[in-house]
Amino acid sequence: MSSRYWIITVALGLTLNAGSGYAQEQTGSSDGQPDQQQAPMYPDIPSPFLVEIVEDETTADALKRSAEEARQREIEGLAAQKAMNVATQSIEEATVDMRNYALASTISVWIGTFLLIVTLILTWMANRAAQAAVRVTRETGRDQARAYVEVDAVKFYWGTKAGQKPEFKISLRNHGATPAKWLQVRQDYRLYTHKENESVPTNFQNLRLPTEYDERWNGLASSENEQLTSGPPIRDAQEMAKCRYDLPRAGYTPALNTHGVIVFGEVRYCTIFNEIYTSQFYFGAASLEAFQANEPEIIDKRQGQNEIELVRLIREIPQSLSRFPVKLDLYQKHDTK
Repeated sequence: MSSRYWIITVALGLTLNAGSGYAQEQTGSSDGQPDQQQAPMYPDIPSPFLVEIVEDETTADALKRSAEEARQREIEGLAAQKAMNVATQSIEEATVDMRNYALASTISVWIGTFLLIVTLILTWMANRAAQAAVRVTRETGRDQARAYVEVDAVKFYWGTKAGQKPEFKISLRNHGATPAKWLQVRQDYRLYTHKENESVPTNFQNLRLPTEYDERWNGLASSENEQLTSGPPIRDAQEMAKCRYDLPRAGYTPALNTHGVIVFGEVRYCTIFNEIYTSQFYFGAASLEAFQANEPEIIDKRQGQNEIELVRLIREIPQSLSRFPVKLDLYQKHDTK
């Protein structure tokens, strides 16, 4: 502690002692003993006296500088505390900002992840759509290029004027742009009567087809021209005569035919894409006209015994059967075998 503070302390102590003695003196006088002096309570302690504190300029300057330094330190402490408060507030604000930024970043990441998933899903769907479009395009190209084979017509021949060699012939046609690699046919015919209680069979599913197909034919080119081949073999020529309706002759009244005929079957073929298809057919006639032929053609001359014999060719005019209103399956695809 500096000398100044020690001097101030001693002065204050002496002042307090002087005040205490004076108070006791006033008390004794008030009790009725004014003429008798009261003995001091503490004779060993000297009586107070005035002290004048004298400081030199150096000490005063030092005290002044110390006070200014203390005040400056106080100001600096307040400034530092204020700066600390500002820094603390800034840290708190920065913490709040960081928390908000972290929350915003998390939300942004989730949104980005969601959008990425949506993008991946849309990309996957777009790829599937593109693949489907490619498949559709490829299938459309195949549809335009593949073979479409069907029986285009059924024709009937009596064979002779007496009708002894009747036969059916079917006309095959490929409506596609490419040939069929091979084809097979299974077919049959059936007579039906013209009785009032019997009608023409119109349900293809109720007709009985042969179980096996005929032998394979090697290819059928794409062409607008028909290709005739043998139809179902006729089992009984006399039975077929029940369908014949002879032309009227002078003096005779022709008997009406009692039966009609239907020819039905199925064509099975293979396209160049190794696809198996089938087409059903159904033709019929309520009656068959009698034998008709074109004018005979002379195709050769032979020397006979007495004269030259001419070889004539008689070409029968075939009768075309009609399509009946029956539900058929045309160009139906089947499993490859």
